[in-house]
Amino acid sequence: MDNLQEVKIEKWERSNRMCLMIMKRSIPEAFRGSISESQNAIKFLEEIEQFFAKNEKAETSNLLAKLITM
Repeated sequence: MDNLQEVKIEKWERSNRMCLMIMKRSIPEAFRGSISESQNAIKFLEEIEQFFAKNEKAETSNLLAKLITM
């Protein structure tokens, strides 16, 4: 039973590393510096989601400010 669990953990860790590598390579370098070096693919995706949510709010604020000053 323990051996089976170890095999599953090793497969999950390899899969996690591969996912992280693919995601990090597909993100432009401009964004890489602003996202922390997470070791978990799910946490990495959550950080990216938060980063873009913040940018979306800032862009909305800028557009509203431009509309108000017209």
